[in-house]
Amino acid sequence: MSKTKAELAEIMALHGLDVPEKLPLKAIMVAQIKEKETAEQYAVDNMIRAAGHEVLRLPPYNCELNPIEMVWSQLKLNVRRRNQNPELSAAVVDLVKEEAEKIPAELWENCCRHAHTLEAVYGRELLVAPEGQVVIHFDDDDDSEEEDVDGDLEGIDQL
Repeated sequence: MSKTKAELAEIMALHGLDVPEKLPLKAIMVAQIKEKETAEQYAVDNMIRAAGHEVLRLPPYNCELNPIEMVWSQLKLNVRRRNQNPELSAAVVDLVKEEAEKIPAELWENCCRHAHTLEAVYGRELLVAPEGQVVIHFDDDDDSEEEDVDGDLEGIDQL
């Protein structure tokens, strides 16, 4: 038995997904349900949510929003300026440790302040990026309520 858009919307709502007034293509709805079902969950995230907070994932290695990436960039620059040995050696490791100890608290404060400023500029909605990828096929007519999408929902339990 195929699911109608209305039935898919109910499943989306049961999974805590936002259901827009104008329902999207069935393929998009199914993809969102699948993504929600298969999203990795971490114990620490559940603890954070239980404490009443929301988890926001930052883009990895993004220096604008991750202060540690800004500090790491400065550390690498300082090591590059002083390094006399092109090979990774104990001397280079010692140099990295030495330069890391020289990082002032003011640099950390400035990097954190800069990241907070950018968070405000970008806005919260831009920090939350979709983790999956949705593929839209424009050649399919998806307005039909009769289309069989049950195969796409295999393995997804209705709440």
